Amino acid sequence: MQESETKGLSSQCLQELLEPALTLYFYHGSSSHSPEVLASVAVLCVKFFTLFPECHNNLLLSLLAHHTQPPQAYADVLLAGVRHHSDFGVAHALAFDMFSKYAERDDPEHKHALATMKLCVPYVGAEEGIEHQHFFSVVFWSPLGISFLTQAQRVEEKQKRLALIKCKKIKAEYKAELDELTQHFDVVVAREWLHAVKRVAVSKPTFNVLLLLVKSFPSETDALKKLRDDVVAYRDRPKQFALPKRPKSDIKDFALKLAVIEQLMYRQNVLSPKFDIHAFAAEYDKRQIDITSDGYEIIPEAQKYFRNLTISPEQLAKVTELYFDCGLGGGASVYQQMWPFWDPGCGDEVIAVTTKAAADIQQLPNLKKVVGLEHFSPPVSVCRALVKHGVEQIEDN
Repeated sequence: MQESETKGLSSQCLQELLEPALTLYFYHGSSSHSPEVLASVAVLCVKFFTLFPECHNNLLLSLLAHHTQPPQAYADVLLAGVRHHSDFGVAHALAFDMFSKYAERDDPEHKHALATMKLCVPYVGAEEGIEHQHFFSVVFWSPLGISFLTQAQRVEEKQKRLALIKCKKIKAEYKAELDELTQHFDVVVAREWLHAVKRVAVSKPTFNVLLLLVKSFPSETDALKKLRDDVVAYRDRPKQFALPKRPKSDIKDFALKLAVIEQLMYRQNVLSPKFDIHAFAAEYDKRQIDITSDGYEIIPEAQKYFRNLTISPEQLAKVTELYFDCGLGGGASVYQQMWPFWDPGCGDEVIAVTTKAAADIQQLPNLKKVVGLEHFSPPVSVCRALVKHGVEQIEDN
């Protein structure tokens, strides 16, 4: 699709013809078309965005994932958008999919971010229209929520947007933001920077891109260097829920250990700190834990925390009874923390007790009563060990 082919048609008219035609492939994707067809459509989408970089159709952007070389497709579209210098267009939309807090770790744009940026770097500063600061602003800083405008510039920008808004609710939100910019500018800037630091800290692709930019443009990136240093410091800070190392002496059966943790941490409050998955996810920096999407299964890091948690002999001696809650009692807190959307009523199972628990019983010298064990598929050897130690077994019905 060359410029000569578009003669006789206005740019807007051509866009209005092509955009809905290409969008149809989003609605009738892999179920109706072969990978080869979708790969060809992805090539057309790259050409479309090159012709119309002010367009930010996210449906068409998603089709680029079908390209035989997605990073090249993303790079071509990013560079076309940056060259256009539009206030908001395809470069902004794609960069947000790559780096913003809304970027999902499994999104192809996010996963291919480093490879994409490696293809973009040679053009930055070497081609007219792709100046360093403009590129950094559109592709990296803006998605992270960072602006280097002065207070006066940001207030003026917000006032212009406020004047265009008709919805009372949105207008009130913008007015509150404007007041904060006017009265507490330094607070706003500090908060935005901290949010960016946290975002980069939990996103390996974004952090690797940051390192690439610092290395590629050493004389242009004071702010990027500061962000890198702040991210490293953020990762090294003391954590309330640092992942513990596996103790040498421990309860080997995980189901039994969870019941013990439930009793000591969430019932007796003698095992601290009391684990909270939301606080844990907020400070965890090896990857982004998204409870909304991850919580329908056991979150591996939370499972590892409980599995490796050290419980002293003195604390174990405080356990006189255990309740194995399969959901009849409202659900154990320890399960809700490890598996936030655990729902036994919908078929989610509990972790079964194994034969290891038979030997673990002796680590609970004052255990007198166990309730609900029958729902956790206990082996006969475990039931016999409980009888041997004089522990009463009560069914939970």
